Amino acid sequence: MNLPVKHLLFCLLAIGSYLPVAGQENAGSDSFATAKRQRPYAVARTLRTDGKNIRKLQHSPYQQNAPAVLRNISAKTQLYGTVIYADDWTSTSNDFGIYAFRASVSPGLEKKMAVAEADGLTGDYVEGKYCYFDYKLYNGQVIEVNYHIVDPATWTLTTLSKNSSLCACSDVTYDRISKKMYGCSPYTGSAESALVEIDPASGDARYLAPLPYMLAMASDAAGTLFGIYMNDSGEGMLCRINTLTGDIKDIGSTELKIGNFLQSATIDYDSNTLYWATTTAEETGVLYKVDPITGQASYLAQFPENEEITGLGIPGEAFPDEAPDRVEALKAVAPDPEIQEATLTFTAPRTCVDGTPLTELTRIDLYRATDTEPIHSFARPDPGALCSWTDRAPAPGINTYRVIPVNDKGTGPTAFTWVYVGVDLPTAVKNLTVTLTGEKPVITWEAPETGVNGQLLNPAALTYTVERIINEETVPVAENITATTFTDSELELAVQSFVYYRVTAISAGGSGVPALSRGILYGPAYRLTFHESFPEQQTACSPW
Repeated sequence: MNLPVKHLLFCLLAIGSYLPVAGQENAGSDSFATAKRQRPYAVARTLRTDGKNIRKLQHSPYQQNAPAVLRNISAKTQLYGTVIYADDWTSTSNDFGIYAFRASVSPGLEKKMAVAEADGLTGDYVEGKYCYFDYKLYNGQVIEVNYHIVDPATWTLTTLSKNSSLCACSDVTYDRISKKMYGCSPYTGSAESALVEIDPASGDARYLAPLPYMLAMASDAAGTLFGIYMNDSGEGMLCRINTLTGDIKDIGSTELKIGNFLQSATIDYDSNTLYWATTTAEETGVLYKVDPITGQASYLAQFPENEEITGLGIPGEAFPDEAPDRVEALKAVAPDPEIQEATLTFTAPRTCVDGTPLTELTRIDLYRATDTEPIHSFARPDPGALCSWTDRAPAPGINTYRVIPVNDKGTGPTAFTWVYVGVDLPTAVKNLTVTLTGEKPVITWEAPETGVNGQLLNPAALTYTVERIINEETVPVAENITATTFTDSELELAVQSFVYYRVTAISAGGSGVPALSRGILYGPAYRLTFHESFPEQQTACSPW
């Protein structure tokens, strides 16, 4: 490889000056020199030098779903993002920048500020400032990352150079509850991408946990972290992300075939609407809104030049200084899974938006999900009063609520919460083991005590399915059993093989998370003298 001298010197300096991630297990180093992508993560579409954009010679066979009919489109929601590709750009004539546009059927794109050309750009609004990263790659390796804090009042920026490839994320989002940014970084030096926590003031990133690769991420007003990844069918899949462990819980498919390009998502706190700027499998740049309860995507608009937009964000709404601040300690519970009820509790705000003491409230309105009419209103509650209300007609499954305080000065900021109503889906069984007793495999486990949405389960009401897996062939061996042990008495093998078992707990709400056992070697011993010809030989990393 022949490099220009300045590039060679830069790479040598980079290799010698960056430190590995402290406390990151099996994640490699975060130095630019080792943080190569291990698989084809999303990229920006490429521009040709001959003045024409690269288009696929053969488009993906995916067929787009007919756009869903979207009602109650708000033409007031102003979105911001960084445009990193458009069909009318060339390699010598492009228009990288921060743009504003409407969440409507005719979004329009208004350039607010030029930004430096980069291989990746991602950001979000943070307490009134637009904060974003740009990064550059060389041979699939991060060689430069910068963090920028933009003041939208003047469209001027402060730039901080970063030396960690963990800052190079597919998407980032700001959580107003924890006051932190979260991102998904594929440049970890290992085969796994990572959930990272970012300090909005400095742009420094900290490794949290392994995370399946997310194309887009967004955080709601309750602090719930959402992600969108590409499932095996090529569709965008909406999920919730545990910010401590990186574990995900699938919500539902968007039913939209997407391309593996950079994209972004954000949530409007006032309506709990998730907006998603994506590029389809046919390389069409589009804006969708996604239902955070079901994952269903609804078409809003196609961008005029199929723009690829990252760093999607919404400026916080400006509330009157003397309007009531957000309600405190909002919580929703459904303690009895047999009863379709959810109880909301919260404390009425004590202060105004500007921090001064609140003297009077006109009302506090409660809404379900994105309903436009309140389901209940508290008339003239005292500031700081404990409020409680029971929803006696929630839908089975996840229910989202928003609470808005009002006084004679105006409407205050919205608070969100959610709760799962009904019998939850079980988490994975615990302590799953397989032992040989009397020359037959005996599978034992412990019942899960909680569901995937945090609800308590009745272990006595659970049933189980047990599946046997040999050479990637799965066979059900027990269904709807109530015991937490099973002997596979029908297993007969003519040759030795590794045998695995998968156990799934089932509640009245449905099948839970499956658990896979360790493999055991089972079958007759080989007779001596033994000769191995290694037919169909190949390198393998398991089951050892």
